[in-house]
Amino acid sequence: MKQAPSKPPENFLKAPGIRLDLEQAKKRRETRLAEFELRKNDPAFMENIFEMYKREMLTRKEFGDTSALKKHGLTNLRFADGFGDGEARLRAIAVPKDVMKSFQQGEKFYFRSGAKDPLVMCTANSTFTIQRNASDALFAVAPLSISREDERAKDFKECEIRAPVDSRLHLAIPRGNFDWAAVRRLLREYELHHVDDEELTDISDDLNHQKRYSIRQLLRQLPISEGELRAFCKRLPIIHVDGKLVWMTPQYCAHLLDVLVDLFDEDTASEINVSHCTFDALRASFPAEVPDSGIQWLIDHTMDSGQDVFTVNEAKLVNNRLRYILPFTPIRMYDDLARIVDRILPAGVFFKKEYLIGVALTALHASGEEQLILLDKDELPDEHMARVKAMFDARSVWPADEVPVYLEDVFPDRQKMEEFIFDSLERGEDDKGRPIYGGVIDPDI
Repeated sequence: MKQAPSKPPENFLKAPGIRLDLEQAKKRRETRLAEFELRKNDPAFMENIFEMYKREMLTRKEFGDTSALKKHGLTNLRFADGFGDGEARLRAIAVPKDVMKSFQQGEKFYFRSGAKDPLVMCTANSTFTIQRNASDALFAVAPLSISREDERAKDFKECEIRAPVDSRLHLAIPRGNFDWAAVRRLLREYELHHVDDEELTDISDDLNHQKRYSIRQLLRQLPISEGELRAFCKRLPIIHVDGKLVWMTPQYCAHLLDVLVDLFDEDTASEINVSHCTFDALRASFPAEVPDSGIQWLIDHTMDSGQDVFTVNEAKLVNNRLRYILPFTPIRMYDDLARIVDRILPAGVFFKKEYLIGVALTALHASGEEQLILLDKDELPDEHMARVKAMFDARSVWPADEVPVYLEDVFPDRQKMEEFIFDSLERGEDDKGRPIYGGVIDPDI
């Protein structure tokens, strides 16, 4: 015996939306019957009606023909027990194919939102904004097992309608920008300090250490992916100590670099020089109060990467040496810096003007000399437009090759950065024909 199809619950049929759909369906049927009566002598029209009739009668004519059932993909729908009782309300979410593939491979996704931020969905390394639309869809799912009581019906695809879908979520393109000001503020509440002529702070004895944040604690408060948060921490003076994120003050970083330069110049430290250095040698030579992650930060910001042996990267070492010294000196003219800079660098490492980019700018002073304008990219806003506005507040004209240096750390995708520069900055040429940028494009013009 063929089992009678299940009926929707009575309260479901009484719902205003369902009742309206039924009334509209009746009107459409009456319209079709009226048209059929008017055009019953039209051969082409009647042929179409006959073909439609054949399709609608497949379940009766070919019920026992399994090949026909499979060909036409017939599905037996039925309402699940408890449908429409108001308890199960679902939201559907549409995701890009690459995101779905990652989900099928076992990657976890998280919905996050800050106290005043809209809901976002985070993958391992990306954050998607979410758009919500109303939906009148139904959620149907095939059961895990199919009854074999009726052999003729076994080739039907059976699905249960479990619940209505009251809204549909769409993922927008990955959010390309995030205002990290809140993260900076949280991490800088309990910075790691160093005071001249005193020993470095022992982090294990620091009363504020337990008040610092871990990656997990920040992710509970911020609408951002873990990969983006780790990338942010990696480009700034932030280290991990006992599971906590520790922001090192400029004075602390300067002291670490002082110790490193002294070790390079010491004759007794034969295992530490600009062309050959190991983590173990540095660990043995640095004060015990300096955490391992602090030494690793030094290696990452002054040397070329290697498995066991590291070599000094001249540009990185000079750039970071100036970053943590210039703000605490009265030097504001380029010629003055060029005369004394070798005193703060180890033997074999030399200063070049391009190493200043990202730390300070040069501009022509009224006296005719080149003056230094301190502009540390690490201290600029992370929001894209706010950053370029701060850049042009510091200097009105920028050579084209210097702009990317100040933007690359907030644009993980270089193509996106170039598109932003093209769309947002006024481009021109100087008197020598070299490309320059002269300001931010007004979006209202």
